[in-house]
Amino acid sequence: MTAITTGRIEGPLSRMYGNADMAVSGPPEACAQGLSEVLGAGADLVLLDVMCDEPEQLERLAGEVLLSLF
Repeated sequence: MTAITTGRIEGPLSRMYGNADMAVSGPPEACAQGLSEVLGAGADLVLLDVMCDEPEQLERLAGEVLLSLF
């Protein structure tokens, strides 16, 4: 799986988790595709954590990304 990261979140992800290798980020369509790949690969647990602009990003995650997956 290829990591999709932007400079804006790569630093915080690396500090929190040790690396940003498994990150999924980008526009809603890219996030939905990345999460679909993770789920399709058999992930038992997926942690979703917004790294910046929390209220706005949570709204987008719920309304634009997760709805397209389920």
